Amino acid sequence: MNFTRMMERISAEIGFLSQISIRLNDVGFDLSKPTSEIFSFSFINRCFELLRVQHRAFAKLLLEIDYPVRKHEGPSGDEFLKYTLKLLDLLNSITSCIAHLGQARLKLSHALSLVEDSPSSAIDRLKPIGTSSFSKEPIKEGENVEICVEVEKSEKKLVVHRALMIMKQIGLWVCGIVISGLSGDAEAFLEMRKSYDEFGVSGLDRLDFIVHKAICESGVRLKEIKEVNDAVELLVASVAAGKSSDAAQNLHKRLEVLEKEVDDLRKEVDSLFSDVLEERTKLLDCFRLRNQ
Repeated sequence: MNFTRMMERISAEIGFLSQISIRLNDVGFDLSKPTSEIFSFSFINRCFELLRVQHRAFAKLLLEIDYPVRKHEGPSGDEFLKYTLKLLDLLNSITSCIAHLGQARLKLSHALSLVEDSPSSAIDRLKPIGTSSFSKEPIKEGENVEICVEVEKSEKKLVVHRALMIMKQIGLWVCGIVISGLSGDAEAFLEMRKSYDEFGVSGLDRLDFIVHKAICESGVRLKEIKEVNDAVELLVASVAAGKSSDAAQNLHKRLEVLEKEVDDLRKEVDSLFSDVLEERTKLLDCFRLRNQ
């Protein structure tokens, strides 16, 4: 084996891991805050950026080791297709959770519009945002993710294999967090944690420990959704007492914040879905051309 090329591959793999580790550090928490404030759309967005970073880092890795998409044949190609299909399924689950939040926000906005002219009707409709259902299939069907697998592969394919396993770990972890935060149900995150015995990238184990501790102590509901629900309860009490003006303005403000956060996240999810689908399509097109 050419020593120079071997060192280039090692350097490229270290660079891949370094980019992800740096972003993991950026995700971090302000540990001075109570655990009830850890989960927010800001945290969700930072986690979601991990997916984009790792895809950019993976593309850079392939370029540096001279292993373009058209060379993804055999096990490495299958691994990439399985990973991207899983990720697309999970992104669809996230989209469903986002749709539920959007509908809940619209119902509350309508109830808010009734407060002044029809207080009793408003009270009947002012309900806190509850947990939402999501598809369990993409979460529970995954096999355990192993990082060190003894298989007969070329050095380049081993590098790609290890990178894909790390991407899958992070993808499952991030999507579990996002789905749990949006749905208010910790099951998604807890199920994802069963998919791996140990992490293949520095920093994720510590982040996972903090997140799991926060969920056990304070639940998984996002801060902005909690604030909407608190505002709903306050407004119901205020309407019953005949003093609703300030509480109505407070709920209106909280709903505006939620609307912006949900819309921004929806755009990010749609964009990533399109990018992953494009990557997957490119590889499938290469397979078809080779088989012609």
